[in-house]
Amino acid sequence: MRIWLVPDGPDEATAAAIAEQIADPRIVILSCNEHVGVLRNVERGVEAALAEAGADDLFAFADQDDVWHRDKLAKGVAALPDAPIAMSTHDARIIDSEGRVAAPSVNAYEERHPYLDQLALLIANSVSGMSVVATREAIARALPFPEAPELLHDWWLTLLVSGLGTIARIDEPLVDYRQHGGNVIGAKQPGVLPLLTLSPIRPFLGRSYRQMAREAFAGRRDIAIHLQARGALAPPAAAFFIHRRIGGLLVRWRGNQRRYAIRCAIGMLLS
Repeated sequence: MRIWLVPDGPDEATAAAIAEQIADPRIVILSCNEHVGVLRNVERGVEAALAEAGADDLFAFADQDDVWHRDKLAKGVAALPDAPIAMSTHDARIIDSEGRVAAPSVNAYEERHPYLDQLALLIANSVSGMSVVATREAIARALPFPEAPELLHDWWLTLLVSGLGTIARIDEPLVDYRQHGGNVIGAKQPGVLPLLTLSPIRPFLGRSYRQMAREAFAGRRDIAIHLQARGALAPPAAAFFIHRRIGGLLVRWRGNQRRYAIRCAIGMLLS
């Protein structure tokens, strides 16, 4: 096993403190001369790890303040599909800054949809980076990470694998997802208001909603174009986001899929 620690920016004090506390030849601290943000910082770490990885090595993302269960990696590896481009993902518990369990399942808390096809995942991501175990080929094919609104490494990798390979889901929490007020993303519980009301025109009424819908569709269409350039765009995703065909989009309504499907459909119609 090899662990890469990648501080974002030239923080020599942080790197020195980490090195002082962790004296293990399996752990590498990758220094950086500038602040590059989450996406590019993860990309730097992945590039460095790939340079030393063997053909059969596997990769896992470790958010710095989450707590892995002891069997996380073993179960993630065991569930990994037997394919060159593959990944597995699992659920997580939500804990507070003191380690107390706030919710037993982030998937249930955020009402994440259970679908693993690319169109569903492009409409609404349901995979967290700290839940991923992926093959070397999957990681290599994901580089370089493209620039697109809202896109981070976990969503991009998930989309790419869903188009080129296979994803397995473990319906069990194998990480404690810490919430402390300073999370880059963090767990977000959907609002309590109904997403589909008796008035089918309600989504069109607000100017801010219409703008949000346009941006949702345009941002995901940008990602679809990046996937297409990598030869990784699945036909159903291409039909909606490239060719603007709405058929089949709104047939599944579990979890957050319904909210984002409505938003993207309205955005497409208004674009």
